[in-house]
Amino acid sequence: MKKNIFEIINYSFAKGIPALLGLLFTPFLIKNLSVESYGNFNILNQLFLFLNSFTLITTFTLQREYLKDRLILNKIIIVTLYISNLMFLLFVIFIYRLSLGSLPFLSLIVFYFIFIFMGIYQNQMIALNAVNNSKAYMFNQVLFSILKFAFSTTLVIITSNYLSVFIGIALALIITSYNILGKLDLHIKNFNMKIDRELIIKIIKYGLPLSVFSSLDILLNYMDVFLMKVLKGIEYSGIYGGIYNTVNFIILFPYSIMAIIILPKIVRYENENQRKSTVKVVTLSIVTYSLITLPLLALYFNDNLREFLINLLLTSDYLPYSDAGFILLVAMILMGLNKILMIFFQVVLNNIWRLVVPLLVCLSLNFLLNLLLIQKYHILGAAIATAVTNILLFIWLIKIYLNIRMNENYSR
Repeated sequence: MKKNIFEIINYSFAKGIPALLGLLFTPFLIKNLSVESYGNFNILNQLFLFLNSFTLITTFTLQREYLKDRLILNKIIIVTLYISNLMFLLFVIFIYRLSLGSLPFLSLIVFYFIFIFMGIYQNQMIALNAVNNSKAYMFNQVLFSILKFAFSTTLVIITSNYLSVFIGIALALIITSYNILGKLDLHIKNFNMKIDRELIIKIIKYGLPLSVFSSLDILLNYMDVFLMKVLKGIEYSGIYGGIYNTVNFIILFPYSIMAIIILPKIVRYENENQRKSTVKVVTLSIVTYSLITLPLLALYFNDNLREFLINLLLTSDYLPYSDAGFILLVAMILMGLNKILMIFFQVVLNNIWRLVVPLLVCLSLNFLLNLLLIQKYHILGAAIATAVTNILLFIWLIKIYLNIRMNENYSR
């Protein structure tokens, strides 16, 4: 019992500290970068996250197989290196397609190291999690977040350049990855660059559906940022991205904490075939999250408080777009509910492709709505598209959830 309490505390810190630093980091960047610079940063960051989701294909497989074969970590890292190189090439192609091809060559080298070391870091953290080393997991997760925050903020203050953020991330990744080496059974002498075909098949069979699901989720959430850049320019994209990310961190902070608490319970109850207990946990989480976040909607109707928060977290440049902020507030509350349901589905549904269909439909709708609304309503139009898409996804996911509640064999 005592060990379980300490594990919950460790994992809470592992998620809570990075979420809190992220909440502080967003307004820091907005206040220290021009709107255009923040727009460029946001596009590059979301592009990296989208492509990096395909590197996660190896971590899903690793978490499942590591306890059976500790040496699989060596093999997985080799596969990760190959995938990271491919993702970096796609990253460079996307940069030029988005008219961001003026990036210095040194910056591309920095991004290359970020792709490589982020993949290795994620595999190392999954391995720590698989062996239930919650103390080392928490320490390194917090270490990476603090180093990233410290390096990035310092470099931005010195240079006023958004690319400094990524240099800070690269430095934090290298230091943290090196620190984890001593915690795992990594046998450097046994590394072989030859690809294990059997492992590749296993990765594709198990990890690909989860990776596709993850990438679609990211693309759904940030499609409007890319389209805003293409249709209206980097300044509008920067303003919209600033509002979006600020609201996102505020609303999804409670979700980050709740996810740590509910995921182990859902996994345990499902392993014990206690579906009713699993459903109760999810239902309670939805109600609790709603009670925490819905009162925040009242902030919009107090003019003085709304203006104070915009000046505190953003700048006066964002004040004319407070209506878009309110719509995004509604969208983010629904997004948090959708994420809670998706945690449940990823554990319960044996066929993860069932979630890909609603994501693809909502992604297509989001794309069409943004094309129609951004041209006429600009930032407000993108916010409306995000809200409508999340409403549709919520209705779809709730329908699946109710089917599972009424039929225990629905997912089997």
